[in-house]
Amino acid sequence: MRALVQEPGAVYERPLWSPDGRYIAYSAIVPNKTGQGHQLFVYDTVAGASSQLQTNRLSSRFPTWMPDSKALVFSGYRATGGRLELFKFNLTHGSVNLLLTENGPEEKTQPVVSPDGQKVLYVGYATDPPDSNRDIYLLDLTTGQSQQLTTSSGLDWFPQWSPDGKSIYFESWRTGTFIWKMDADGSHQHQITRGQPTTRPFVGFIVGYLPINP
Repeated sequence: MRALVQEPGAVYERPLWSPDGRYIAYSAIVPNKTGQGHQLFVYDTVAGASSQLQTNRLSSRFPTWMPDSKALVFSGYRATGGRLELFKFNLTHGSVNLLLTENGPEEKTQPVVSPDGQKVLYVGYATDPPDSNRDIYLLDLTTGQSQQLTTSSGLDWFPQWSPDGKSIYFESWRTGTFIWKMDADGSHQHQITRGQPTTRPFVGFIVGYLPINP
C-alpha cells in the first residue's frame, strides 16, 4: 500500500474511479489551497499526479462520473442565491455548467449519474428549516425534469444505482439506519438490511454490491 496523494492537514473525501480506470476523482479540504471548503481534484494514474478542478464554486463535493470519463457531475453553491445546486464539469474544456432542474427542491446534493448517463439521482431538501427531511430525486438530463422518488418522514440519502440501472439503493432513517432498495421509478421501496437500529450519523457511501436476495 502506498499513498497516492498526501498533503499536511488535508481532509480527503469519497475517491471514485473513472469508468475508463484512468482517473480518481475526489473532494478535499487542503490548507492553503481550498480555504475552508471542499474542492474537487482528479488524480491521473498515468501521469501520477493530482490536479485541482477550477469549479469556482464553494463546497464542491460528491463528484460522480459521466460514462465516457470526460465529465463529472457534482454539487456546489451557486455564485448567487447561496443554494446547493448540481453542476457538470467538462474535463476537456474546463467548463462548468449548471444543471437546471424543473420541479426540483431548493437544495440539491449527493448526485449519482446513471450507468447510461441519461439520469442523475440526487438528494434534495428545503432551505428552511435546515434540519428538514432529505428525499431522493431523479433528474432526467435530456428533459431537465426532476421527479421526487421518496417521501419519508426521516432521512433518505446516499443513493446509488445498481450496475444495470434498474434498481436504486439508498440509506434511510425511517426505522433506524438501514439500507433500502427501490425500482428506478421509485416503486417497490423496501428495507433490505436488518439488525438493531443505530443512531450513527450514517452508514456511509454505497459504492459496492454483493449478491443479495431481498
